[in-house]
Amino acid sequence: MIAGGTEMSGARNDGGGNDHGSLARAWEILVARARGGRTISYGEMATALVLSPQSGQFTEILNELSRAEEAAGRGLLGVLVVRKRQGTPGAAFFNLAREVGRRFDNERIFYLEESERVIAHWQGRPADELDILHDHVVEELERLYYSTHPTGLADSDSTPTREPRASSGVGNIIKRIFGRRS
Repeated sequence: MIAGGTEMSGARNDGGGNDHGSLARAWEILVARARGGRTISYGEMATALVLSPQSGQFTEILNELSRAEEAAGRGLLGVLVVRKRQGTPGAAFFNLAREVGRRFDNERIFYLEESERVIAHWQGRPADELDILHDHVVEELERLYYSTHPTGLADSDSTPTREPRASSGVGNIIKRIFGRRS
């Protein structure tokens, strides 16, 4: 089921070219990934649906699921489908996010926050954990920025470092944002 309890099974066609069996299968795959805290590549998802990742039907399935899940308050489920090399969704995902009213300046940060929101929902974690994660991400970003920019005004009581702590979960998120590898 998706938004509003709509059943996602059967192999009917909605008249718009989307096979409800493919839509249901995509939803099942993405919910399982969310519960496991994992993403899936466009190629893997397309193979599972027996579609080309470049097909209009594939894109529309991801968009339809994201719209329905967003309307139900569970976030943009398509955030979990990522480009294999970059590890983030493609331009169509970010365009859809803007289309449904999401506002953001940095796509990587939006991706990290939205994927965490979707995963948290399906893992049954409370929303306040997301607020805590967001606060830590912002603090770590500010610390990293001010410690690596010579004109930054690092807190005089702290010793700035050039790299986030390797053991820090937030440090690993920062590394993902800036594309650093351990």
